[in-house]
Amino acid sequence: AMDRIVVAAVKLARGRSTEDMVSSLQWLSHDPDLQAADLILQTNAVVRRLLLDNSLELARRATDLVPASVMETATRHWRGDNEGSSSLPAGAVKEILALQNYLTAMESFNDWFDHYHKGQPTKPVLGPNPSFTERVAHEQREKQYLSELERWRSGQLVQSRQTEERLRTVLTFPGGWLLENDDEDEDEDSMDTRETDPEEVERQSQMTSLRKQLVPRTVTLLHTLLHNTGQYAKSIALADLVASDQHAIYSAFTSQDLKELLA
Repeated sequence: AMDRIVVAAVKLARGRSTEDMVSSLQWLSHDPDLQAADLILQTNAVVRRLLLDNSLELARRATDLVPASVMETATRHWRGDNEGSSSLPAGAVKEILALQNYLTAMESFNDWFDHYHKGQPTKPVLGPNPSFTERVAHEQREKQYLSELERWRSGQLVQSRQTEERLRTVLTFPGGWLLENDDEDEDEDSMDTRETDPEEVERQSQMTSLRKQLVPRTVTLLHTLLHNTGQYAKSIALADLVASDQHAIYSAFTSQDLKELLA
């Protein structure tokens, strides 16, 4: 069937440049009703590879190629409020939502970081032995500085809270970020397929690698934000969040990672 040929072509594109790999996903977005499952599966494969290469911008472009209608269906499927039966694979739906959450969180953190370090207004300095005119001009500049500083602090407060929430969404992702549970397997046959299918073996390996790389990184970024914004109690409480069995965050850490976090 034509849809199988298109999927095969998208897979072959992953052997070419990263740009080709991303743009090939467009071939699966022409008919969202029929191609949604394949589009989600192939987008996940592309984004996993890009994240392993630390290509965040291209990974975001890849997820942006998934039509909003497909993501809405996937979100309803994830929440369990979709009407009727769904042909979307549960594991792939959970994965694309987890990947999107991470990309959104990183985008938000980078914006906050730039605003925090580059957007802060500079306090004017009055030179030695100023004249009366220079003192008056300095007072005007200082008033303007205080006004800009207040706007910057107000913006920082809103932006830091939003970024904190998005980073926590990754760490507290239901079921664990890129962590699959046994009850997500549909039956024993599907489990056997998972263990023998080369693509599925590669997927599991990539997810494990990404989890070990990106979950500790997300914790570090959240600590950076909390510490820099003076939220020291929350910063220290991160250790409890990592140690909690509820989200199994600690399972993504090596012993050395944990020592560095506690330090």
